[in-house]
Amino acid sequence: MKRKSIFIVTVFFLLSAYSPIGASISDPKYPHHPSKEVNLVSSNLPIVIIDLEEEIANKSENRVVPASVKIIWDQNGGRNKITENNQSKIDFIGKAGIRYRGNSTYLFSPKKAFAVKLTDENGKKLKQSILGIGKDNDWVLRAPFGDKTFIRDMLVFELMQGTFEFTPTGKYCELVLNGVYQGIYTLSDRVRQGNHRVNINKPTSDTGDGLTGGYHLEIDGEDQSGFKGDARIRDLYDQPLSKRTYYQQQYPDNEDLSETQKSYIKNRVLDMENAVSSSSFKDPDIGFRAYFDTLSLMDFYIAQELSKNVDGYRRSTPFYKRPDSENPGFIFSIWDFDIAFGNADYADAFSTEGWQFDLNRFPNDGHVPWFFKRILQDEIFYNGLKQRWKAYRQDRLSDERILQKIDSIAALVGEAKERNFSAWGNLGGWAWPNYFVGKTYEDEVQYLKDWILKRTAWIDSQWVVEQPNIVANAGFEAAMSKKNGEYDTKFSEWSTRGTVALSTINKRSGDYAASIRSGSSIYQVIGELTPGIYDLEFWLKTQQSPQSFAYIKYYRDKLGRDEILYNIENSQNYQFIEIQGVEVSNNYLEIGFGARNVGGDVRLWVDDVKLVKRPTKTAFDAIDKDQEINIHIDKSTLTLTISTSTTNSLIKQEISIFDISGRKLYEDVISSNTASIRNIFTHNQIYIVKIGEYVRKIVF
Repeated sequence: MKRKSIFIVTVFFLLSAYSPIGASISDPKYPHHPSKEVNLVSSNLPIVIIDLEEEIANKSENRVVPASVKIIWDQNGGRNKITENNQSKIDFIGKAGIRYRGNSTYLFSPKKAFAVKLTDENGKKLKQSILGIGKDNDWVLRAPFGDKTFIRDMLVFELMQGTFEFTPTGKYCELVLNGVYQGIYTLSDRVRQGNHRVNINKPTSDTGDGLTGGYHLEIDGEDQSGFKGDARIRDLYDQPLSKRTYYQQQYPDNEDLSETQKSYIKNRVLDMENAVSSSSFKDPDIGFRAYFDTLSLMDFYIAQELSKNVDGYRRSTPFYKRPDSENPGFIFSIWDFDIAFGNADYADAFSTEGWQFDLNRFPNDGHVPWFFKRILQDEIFYNGLKQRWKAYRQDRLSDERILQKIDSIAALVGEAKERNFSAWGNLGGWAWPNYFVGKTYEDEVQYLKDWILKRTAWIDSQWVVEQPNIVANAGFEAAMSKKNGEYDTKFSEWSTRGTVALSTINKRSGDYAASIRSGSSIYQVIGELTPGIYDLEFWLKTQQSPQSFAYIKYYRDKLGRDEILYNIENSQNYQFIEIQGVEVSNNYLEIGFGARNVGGDVRLWVDDVKLVKRPTKTAFDAIDKDQEINIHIDKSTLTLTISTSTTNSLIKQEISIFDISGRKLYEDVISSNTASIRNIFTHNQIYIVKIGEYVRKIVF
């Protein structure tokens, strides 16, 4: 069964929509036990036993409480017994601090995840290897609930092992908390500083390498100390939104940094944003490459796009920095894929097509930092990314290997899943934010397999199969010359006037692409364009005397009466030029590059000319929806009226109304500036109104 997407905003009002059957088991120290007791005797998975010594703290307190921990694991492959006392089969026994962890999953899942901080008997930090994973004191018990396959997180971690400097790993286990069975968990390490994890050291001084590393940041919400970037997040139309990216300071703790160190790492991030925003962002020395470890960045893109992770890029996005002498670039890792692979019913996450870095086409839920999309406008980087995907598809990300990993994990949890579903009763029911709800476990696994095979096939069609008419800047459409039918116009096919030396595109590393001498021009007539706003971009360099100048002209009128002249400043090196907002109103555009000799010499080199059309922005897109959409509730007649003062902005917009469970009650297309709906509402109920992609909660 598949559910209609109703957006992330909607699900914040569904917190009460799921509850396990019956009341949870009473416990003064822990209020979130499942409703049904399950007697765990033994398991093929390791067993983790935690006994809290005091009531667990509220999540808002971000405070650990003391607990006793015992982990039973027969490393020889035998059964793990809940009553095991043989020391050779006990992997860990001791103390730990326990607290809740997670954000959305904590809010919407009755099965809670935990942070586990190992301590000695005196409460001091204790580093130890657990279940064969590298020694540390900081561990996570992840609680798969909405992912009823239990596979998604671990699948990505296993597929991407060996690509990043550090990739998380974990082991499946069954958890017993305060004597009550909790179900299947994964005990995992974290993207955190440590000798067996992100192996960086604290900054040691305010100068040199002691200042420039190491630091660990994360793009996420504002619930931890950190700072906001300067660059505002942009929508599909490249227009800035009010929100800015927030960078959490993960390591060292903010209070452990000097003011100089705090200033350094913040300014390094802000300088990165500025470099990516500049016209020189492709420059290998001062552009984005100066701030990123590009191989880990490519692998980060691949992990997010393979899984179409709806939280990708904008949440749980870890990166870190070593001292400049080791690596001046930000290095990426990965985390959190439980609502990826088609497991979310909002923001088109369930579709196997489309790019996740383009999520800002959903303005209510986008908030992907702009630089992730901007970087892909660099053809060299983008081609490298596609080649890396193509290579991975031959081995680590082949369909055969992915399906084998899924089957292996499904077999591993095959016994324990029955106990888990018996305790929680969630198999066959909707849990946030499921798009697909299978009747059986096998249904859930098959949906995951089918989704992945369709997803990899779609990415192959974009990144492996040659598509000359697809632009790297996804979300835009290219305006091609009808004559050559290609996106990158070749100067050799342009009509010429004067003395022009011609060659092919992408020759900036050689002598020239098209070299225009004094008094010469080249022109291209581009017809068959749809009216709209276009952006023109190209690379060029010049040699000019003070009395001469190079220029670009473009005409929007066949008679040349609407001429726009753009003078080119002298530059001995290739520079990237963008001319934005070229209006085409009558399907015609003529572009010309030229060099004029007014008492001196001038020469112009031009390369990689591209013309890109912006998506059409509707009247509805243009309005401030929170301010200009009026929603009036008449409780006496149970009538909802929607209106706007902006002429025609509501017309032809789809409207849907859902109850709190997500059931659709009403659907229509608005035909005027005012719409009234009645006969579907009752008193004291919460409803979700969705107009286009805009969502509002109402209460009658």
